[in-house]
Amino acid sequence: MITAAPQGPGLAPLTYREHTWQGLRLLARCTEGPGRIVEVLGEVATGEDVVVLVPGNDNHLGNYFDPGRRTRPRVNGVGLLRTMDHLAPRGRFAVVVWLGYATPNGFVEASLRGPAERGAPDLVRLTHALPAGAHITLVGHSYGAVVCGLALAQGRVHD
Repeated sequence: MITAAPQGPGLAPLTYREHTWQGLRLLARCTEGPGRIVEVLGEVATGEDVVVLVPGNDNHLGNYFDPGRRTRPRVNGVGLLRTMDHLAPRGRFAVVVWLGYATPNGFVEASLRGPAERGAPDLVRLTHALPAGAHITLVGHSYGAVVCGLALAQGRVHD
């Protein structure tokens, strides 16, 4: 179990541990503020390749399960895992949909680095909670790419 650094004003750190909630496999779920969720798709414990999908602005726990959203991080994660399985049926893959930061609200806030700077350390902590032997790929959608870029400088690459 790994606890991440605080996200910013009023948000408690996430604690990463695999557990089940309403039939889903999660690494974290927090209802504080806009809400955050980190879902596991596939077998992360035995995955040789783990993709961490980081969504962009205007995503939160309240709309995470809405398949009609244009950005729909959960649906995108499921589709990514299916594509990986299709391209390499014998591969051992997992996708972690990491909505583990308070995403910017709207394009004005997305023009600022603050949410990414507060989220990047928690993304780094997640990489330490994943299996040590796994090859990890960060995939950032829109503003999520900023979070990934900032996390890469601090990642577990040097462990």
